[in-house]
Amino acid sequence: MILKKSEVLKGVEDLGSLIKSAEEAPIRILVAEDNLVNQKVVLKHLEKMGFHGVIAINGVRTLEALRQMPYSLILMDCQMPEMDGYEATRRVRKGEAGSVTIPIIAMTANAMQGDRERCLDCGMDDYIAKPFRQKELIDKITYWLFSKNNPLPTSRLRVD
Repeated sequence: MILKKSEVLKGVEDLGSLIKSAEEAPIRILVAEDNLVNQKVVLKHLEKMGFHGVIAINGVRTLEALRQMPYSLILMDCQMPEMDGYEATRRVRKGEAGSVTIPIIAMTANAMQGDRERCLDCGMDDYIAKPFRQKELIDKITYWLFSKNNPLPTSRLRVD
């Protein structure tokens, strides 16, 4: 197939528009996690994918962070001190901190039968068991950020 010069130029313009819209709408992911090692692992995975992650060490700090700045998605540990991820999620869904529709993915070591349902019942949108593989995290983030009628291109994801 041979493309005309006008078709090539149109493709370049479209690509430029996509890049510009992606730069204007940064993706910030809030990581609600109290364990230092888990924080580092998740942030490294997010960095490899091209995302900016911000840590909140418990549910109280999660709500505070959401009140200060909009986030695209929350990765929520379930077992945290002061306020656990279940209660933090219920409060987000009640409108106590920013958008009530922000995607929340449970990120927990609880992998027993019924744990997924408990996460979904309190208002979380999805579930990922620790330890997780990077591909699994990419799949979840891709689905909740890009497959839900979000105009940002999935080509921004990087896998090393």
